[in-house]
Amino acid sequence: MDQAAKNRFFSNLAIECNTLDVVTTKEFYYGLLRMIINHVKKEGPLRLPDWGVFELVIHKDRRAYNPQTKIVSYIGEKKVIKFKPERRMRKFFSQ
Repeated sequence: MDQAAKNRFFSNLAIECNTLDVVTTKEFYYGLLRMIINHVKKEGPLRLPDWGVFELVIHKDRRAYNPQTKIVSYIGEKKVIKFKPERRMRKFFSQ
């Protein structure tokens, strides 16, 4: 995302929040992301009311095959943050 798109995003977010202070809106947004990441890493799943659940999922080791070189390699486990929206959110977007 380029800088102009980021500025538009934060400007639109500030308008939705009924504030004109884009700097405070940026700080809140990045603070919310940091809080979600830290909570999921340290304490487990995080449920945001009326939104959904963020949780840390560990993908197992797996085998990878490159068809061009015919080489089989192994990819180690990795941690991924997954988001599962609540039923109301899924229903809203499916209409």
